[in-house]
Amino acid sequence: MSRGAEQFYTFGSFQLDRVERQLLREGAPVPLTGKVFDLLELLAMNGGRALSKQELMSALWPDVVVEENNLAVHIAALRKALGDLGSERRYIETLPRRGYRFVAPVTALAASAPRVGALEPTLHTAPEPAPPVWPLPRSLPVQTTPFVGRDAELARLVRLLADPEHRLITLLAPGGMGKSRLALEAGRVLASGVEGFRPVVVWVELAALASAELLPSAVAQAFGLESWAGESLAAALSRALAGQPALLVLDNFEHVLAGAAFLSQLLERVPGLTLLVTSREALRLQIETLLPLLGLSAPQAGMQTATLELGSVRLFAQSAARLGFDLLARPEDVAAAARIGGLLEGLPLGILLAASWVNVLSVQEIEAEIRHSLDFLRADLIDLPERQRSLQAVFEQTWQLLDPDEAAVCCALSVFRGGFTRSAAETVADAVPATLARLSNKSLVRREQHGGRYQVHELLRQYAAQRLQQSDAELGARDRHADYFARYLEARESDLRARNPASALRDIEIEIGNVRAAFRWMLERQQMNQVSRSIEALNLFYERRAAHGEAVSVFSDAATGLSGSSQSTTHETAKVVRMALRSLAAHASRQGLAR
Repeated sequence: MSRGAEQFYTFGSFQLDRVERQLLREGAPVPLTGKVFDLLELLAMNGGRALSKQELMSALWPDVVVEENNLAVHIAALRKALGDLGSERRYIETLPRRGYRFVAPVTALAASAPRVGALEPTLHTAPEPAPPVWPLPRSLPVQTTPFVGRDAELARLVRLLADPEHRLITLLAPGGMGKSRLALEAGRVLASGVEGFRPVVVWVELAALASAELLPSAVAQAFGLESWAGESLAAALSRALAGQPALLVLDNFEHVLAGAAFLSQLLERVPGLTLLVTSREALRLQIETLLPLLGLSAPQAGMQTATLELGSVRLFAQSAARLGFDLLARPEDVAAAARIGGLLEGLPLGILLAASWVNVLSVQEIEAEIRHSLDFLRADLIDLPERQRSLQAVFEQTWQLLDPDEAAVCCALSVFRGGFTRSAAETVADAVPATLARLSNKSLVRREQHGGRYQVHELLRQYAAQRLQQSDAELGARDRHADYFARYLEARESDLRARNPASALRDIEIEIGNVRAAFRWMLERQQMNQVSRSIEALNLFYERRAAHGEAVSVFSDAATGLSGSSQSTTHETAKVVRMALRSLAAHASRQGLAR
């Protein structure tokens, strides 16, 4: 049988229309998402042939690195649509450790052939839930752009939402991270049915809500409940749903955090209700499952992923294409877009704002502007809410969620580079564990799962650093940071001299961003005591790592800056200058030999 350009194919009681991209069962459309249709087409067009998981993933996501569970979610959705849920697979056979095979006979029809009804006895599927007692709204906000770069996160979110053990899931992230877009896509997937779960999906936008007291009314209006006299909203909603599963998506919940208890009551009293919340701050409910959202994939040190597979580059390319700019035409533009993604740590809103300048500046000029100032990232896009037309506006909103103590700690934490430990945060920024927990709940810091270090998104750090510069607390924070890392280096000097300095080298490598920033500040402030305590350990570190180029630059700046200082005649300064010159000469000599 030819599997070429025919439009219609039949199998069982189904007819596949490749031109209209539609699946019919006995003449009635079967709802499928785009990727699930692509998967069906791949399997059916290769009927009888085993297709490996890698073959399927490469064909479905040619420019993206995805996990196998992403494919499993789509296989489950396809089986649900086909009614292929029994122990004996009629259509899709799983080949353990190999992949999948389409086992039903597939027949090609001429394009002029009539659309057919049942070619085999109708498959018996599980009965649909009883319809609700009133017509539930099913509309979701319309998106005019494709979903890009979050396939793994989408697969995980859909899997959690389909699990009855997870009835309240919060997408937690700073503003501009794409929480709403991911929630919307998950709603669309579930509305089509996946893993046996096909809820009514209702969306509530909370950004404009003035008070948490208005939350029940907003939920009732979204569900079409005009009144519930004589009973609670939860009871009215439960009665109206009549057992129909429902997914309520609450977008921008940080505006109404005082209403979190209301959500707990809803879940207790409305069987079959699942909540998906997007928020910059955790709700702090026992039933809540947190799903922190990070940036799109972007270049990292040692990363081997091809540039075009990076989500940040794909989003930039898509946004630029809508302005008539072909990013892929020149490799140097693709490389610059990748660097922009790295600078922005994959922040989707930042990438969108950066790409909006492609008709005014080259991609390289956009990169340079971003390196120069965070203020550059703004755009007059009328289809973006005003609060999202610049990163400054987004971060201003985030700042309003902080109390004065949290704001002060967040400013002080901005002096760190490349993250920090709990001990360092407490010493430098007076960030006790309770404060770190509150900042984590507000998605301003995140704790690494392995190693226990804390990280702040680089753009948030820059914004907090601007705030710190405008306060009278900057000198104190930077002095404490420099003193902490002077003692940190001094404590490892003897280990660096030992025969096995691996542990000390690893410690300094982890903190190298902080070490560099602290040493520069010591020199700038002419803090001779701290420089004296740091310089020998730093010299040994560079020597052990053969980092002679950086050593020459650092010790040259130290010798030059301190020799011309007002304290250059003091004994301690003269001693430090001699140490810097000695280290400079040694590394310059080794650098020459290395060449």
